[in-house]
Amino acid sequence: EEFFLAQSSIDRDIRTQTVIFTLLVLAISLLGSVWISRGIVRRVQTLINERERAASKLRDLKSLQNWQGVAKILVHELRAPLTPIKLVTTDLDHQYRSMSGEAFGAYLKDAQKLMNEQIEAIETMISGFTAFGKLPIADLKLNSMNQLIRDFLENYARSFGEGVSIRFEPPEGEVMASLDAKLLRDLFYNIAKNAVEANAGKTDIDFHLSQDENILILTIRNSGVPIPPSVAETLFDPYVSTKSAANMGLGLAISRKIAFDHQGDLRLIPSASGAVFQLEIPLKQSAVL
Repeated sequence: EEFFLAQSSIDRDIRTQTVIFTLLVLAISLLGSVWISRGIVRRVQTLINERERAASKLRDLKSLQNWQGVAKILVHELRAPLTPIKLVTTDLDHQYRSMSGEAFGAYLKDAQKLMNEQIEAIETMISGFTAFGKLPIADLKLNSMNQLIRDFLENYARSFGEGVSIRFEPPEGEVMASLDAKLLRDLFYNIAKNAVEANAGKTDIDFHLSQDENILILTIRNSGVPIPPSVAETLFDPYVSTKSAANMGLGLAISRKIAFDHQGDLRLIPSASGAVFQLEIPLKQSAVL
């Protein structure tokens, strides 16, 4: 009997020790897991910080490269109107000595006209560059997109000339969204003006407003000359244009910036004829009444 009691005590001690040992192992494992988890979290956070710094550096470098490209183009474009001005002023003394008074008067009049035209071109370039650098912050307020388009057509449609027809295809209800009326008017104008200039003042422009799941979509389509694929990838970059140098290629860059300010985007949709631009705004800011 004493043997069995001793054996039972030993068994209890073994079980107790086993439980204690198990609990110690679990506690150590838990502490180790916490320590390892903390180490993993710190490492992940370090990787995230490093990635953010690298991304920030890449954005800064890309921005610097973009502005370097803009500066090169601006210098090139300014050189074009400055060249004839330089030629006229250089030739002025020679013409004065070789021409009669009446002939020189006519030459001087033509020279003055030429210089005024080139100075106006320079002023246009500088004004466009200044406007691009001073875009206002979007003042988003609840507005009807339908009404903004109707107002634009009423106030601006006739200004593009008799060869231009602008139509609006609205949805059944009013599309309400947080919008900056003035900036969107500029966006509409830039795209319409771009279409008119690209098609020699003769084109049809259609505004189509719709919704697709969580996206508010405004499609602006024009008839006429399609945009070359070689230009499409850089079309929204500053100073990229399919038209004359005097256009400066800022309108679409400004328009896309306006779309970004509405937490949306402005894209060129591939088309065999004409050009199709699509403005998208997240539906979380919008509603149909």
